[in-house]
Amino acid sequence: IVDKLSGMNDTLYHMKSSTSDVLTKQDSNNIVIVDKLSGMNDTLNHMKSSTSDVLTKQDSYNKELIDKLYVMSSTLNYMNSTTKDFQELHTTLVKDIKHQVVDCPLSDGFFMLPDSTECFKSIREKLTWAAADAKCKSEGLALARPEPQNAVALRKYLVDTYDGGWHWLGGKTDGQYMKWTDNQDSMSASNPLWWPGHASYVSTGNCLWFLSDNSHWKPRPDHPYASRDCSQTLHPLCELIME
Repeated sequence: IVDKLSGMNDTLYHMKSSTSDVLTKQDSNNIVIVDKLSGMNDTLNHMKSSTSDVLTKQDSYNKELIDKLYVMSSTLNYMNSTTKDFQELHTTLVKDIKHQVVDCPLSDGFFMLPDSTECFKSIREKLTWAAADAKCKSEGLALARPEPQNAVALRKYLVDTYDGGWHWLGGKTDGQYMKWTDNQDSMSASNPLWWPGHASYVSTGNCLWFLSDNSHWKPRPDHPYASRDCSQTLHPLCELIME
């Protein structure tokens, strides 16, 4: 029994010694693990600090970018406003220059409408379109091409001044379109100045009539243009080109 107990005692001592070694190794491993975790924690803290710095810098960059965009927007708005002012000034200067370069005589039959730079003359002789064109050119003029916004007022002036009478304008058909003879621009069939139905009268041999008579003025004052036979005799409406 003593021998057996002595053997058991040796075994327990050996187990105690082995357990102590295991615990010592585990303590050593724990220390290593703790050191590694501590290092990882330091790395994470450094990353957190770096991320915060990056975000702070990004916020600063964003603010600077917003400030620059605001300045650019203000500059563009100013440029847009300045461009509009320049365009208005240019339009005014062009009108002034036209008056300075060539003055409308305002005598010998010449006249101008209010707020217009166009200078017209009604020839009180009735001629065919070709003869009317030649007559205007012989006086250094051209068959009139009134600005669309002035056409109705021009018609009213002729009706009131000459108590009726049709006039020739500088338009002639080519078989497909009514065209202005000064630059061959086509007159659109949808032009609101057409007398109803006349936009389709484009066969060769038709020219542009200006319905400056009382009988057409009263029923349709806003529709002064008609297309009729060029061989008819009407009053030439000539224009002094102001540019």
